[in-house]
Amino acid sequence: MLKNIRLIVLWAFVFALNSFAIDEKSIIDGASQFLIERAQQNYLYIFEKQIKKDSLFTQYFPKTTKALSDLDLTMLLTIRNILKKIFLRILKMSDI
Repeated sequence: MLKNIRLIVLWAFVFALNSFAIDEKSIIDGASQFLIERAQQNYLYIFEKQIKKDSLFTQYFPKTTKALSDLDLTMLLTIRNILKKIFLRILKMSDI
């Protein structure tokens, strides 16, 4: 994974050096934005792994755990309607 990140960043810099229309600020902004997005994706990945390992979460939210095994957390968070429907179904099934 780290090798892929290095290759992408290196490719971005090589492309930027070959293109004379891009200034230094744009290169720095682009690289910074890329690294911020990767950090956010890594955070969600770690959070998702912790949720999947948590036995209490699995016990109390089996449908959500199954949805996490079918999809990734990023997909569930970006598609809020799906997440809302899953939680509403869980609440209806548990008679809370």
